[in-house]
Amino acid sequence: MKGDDLRVTNPEKYIQCMTGHRCWICGNANKKEKVFITDIQSALTGNSVEPPGHMDCTIYALKVCPYLLLPKTKRRSAALEVYVEEDSPALNEKNPGIFVMTSVKKFKFEKIPGNERYKWARWEEKNILSQSLWSEGATLDTNSKGKLDHALLIGHL
Repeated sequence: MKGDDLRVTNPEKYIQCMTGHRCWICGNANKKEKVFITDIQSALTGNSVEPPGHMDCTIYALKVCPYLLLPKTKRRSAALEVYVEEDSPALNEKNPGIFVMTSVKKFKFEKIPGNERYKWARWEEKNILSQSLWSEGATLDTNSKGKLDHALLIGHL
């Protein structure tokens, strides 16, 4: 397959997006929208190892990224060691199949325990503007205007 290797995360771009208010997906300025794609466990605990994106970019990613779109997709790690540092929090081979899109008013970046290079975004439940469950490029719920019930999220674990 020609083109960019979507498995590769550029550490410099990661830091630019974290510190420069840039969309993690398109790289453009992003001071207003704070939308994260996480697994259910991360949504329950209010954290993401990736910076936020624009709403439109996040929805686009949920519809076209092979890892987010296809639940049986496994992360191919062949030749990945060349590109990704061992301490990258992105090294998760298990595809959860169901993702949570969370829009928040505000969040903060904090150090990941035991990891000096990367940080994670953390938000409190009171700062959630909206959440929705996604699988195979489509929403699984009709509650995109509010917070998801934690019992619903736990039921999908």
